[in-house]
Amino acid sequence: MGIPNQTIADLLGGKVISLEIVNKIMNLKAAEYEESGKQFDEAAINKLAGSMLKVLDSLVNTEKEYKPNEFIFEYDGAKFLTKGDLHTIGAKHKGGKTSLIYILIACMLSGSWNKLKCIIPDLKVVCVDTEQKGIDTQNALLKICKMANVDPTEVEQRLHMFNFRPLTPDEMKLGIHLLLQVYKPDILFVDGIVDLCRDFNDVEASQALVINYLLKIADEHNCAIINVLHTNKTDGYQELRGHLGAFLAQKGNCVFKCEQDPNTHIVTVSLPTVRYAPVPDFYFTFDEDGMPIDAEQHFLEVQAEMAKNAKLRKEEEKRQKMNERKDVILELVKANGGSSYRKDVRKSFCDKTGKGETTFNETLKEMLEAEDLFESGPRNQLVLSLHKTQEIPGLK
Repeated sequence: MGIPNQTIADLLGGKVISLEIVNKIMNLKAAEYEESGKQFDEAAINKLAGSMLKVLDSLVNTEKEYKPNEFIFEYDGAKFLTKGDLHTIGAKHKGGKTSLIYILIACMLSGSWNKLKCIIPDLKVVCVDTEQKGIDTQNALLKICKMANVDPTEVEQRLHMFNFRPLTPDEMKLGIHLLLQVYKPDILFVDGIVDLCRDFNDVEASQALVINYLLKIADEHNCAIINVLHTNKTDGYQELRGHLGAFLAQKGNCVFKCEQDPNTHIVTVSLPTVRYAPVPDFYFTFDEDGMPIDAEQHFLEVQAEMAKNAKLRKEEEKRQKMNERKDVILELVKANGGSSYRKDVRKSFCDKTGKGETTFNETLKEMLEAEDLFESGPRNQLVLSLHKTQEIPGLK
């Protein structure tokens, strides 16, 4: 088997690998080709050599120079969402995913959206919509421009929105390749990434889409790719749906989670998965025209009201339990003609309620202070009575 001289020179250039190792690996690969009935020709040799060079070049050391991470957003001092990486927005159906896209794009166009800041100026954005009709995508474009307070003609060189709903999955992937080449965006939104996958519950199809396709093009074009995917229809923690969701979560730099309160319509945006510094939650809701608006103050007011109501409920429950215990004590005293020894009442109370002496003493203290009962007699023979002067029948 002859190995081209240039291939050998390339492989041996770094003096990391010897000719003996090159020949050994080549022979092993040639045997694999022979077993499968394929020809290990010059094209196959060059392909293998290229792969070997990639492996050797992947060595990381302290002298190697890398381009620093380029963070796009900042919220409350925390920087997040880097170029050249995958990111995902997840939520249940109608949970605020698409509205979060509008907020992020509006922030990039205007530089800020309330406390959310875009820290790289003049970013180029491509947004691909695979789910809605063309008119809906057009309305989204108008809504974003209104949120950013810009005229659509002012940003037509920076923002490009496409409706891929009529396309097949293969045409969608081809289209994304084309858009990355033509428009060279800094950020690509794919609202409906599941439509690019043959089967989101198939491991091989999901792996091929995320690792062999999305990660590759994000790295090649230094483009932040933000995918939108539904979460599972379960209560509690919301996982991204299917094997596709699992791969997006594993390979994602940032994973956004949107949760909309059905009562207040406030959407909470959190980042349970973020590769760098933790990012605080932020909140939005909708005005009468359906436009996303900041809801942090509203959220805080709602939380304060909920905490207040919870405290009142807890106090009411505590008061109700106290009243129930008071009723038990009163019934025990009444059952003995209106007066009874304290120690006898205590024993009967603990037996009947299963509570301890401390609970009895706390309950009785309130009753004595409110004059629901009266206490008299020597310390070792205290008497509880319904009236101040009442004695225990038979006690003289």
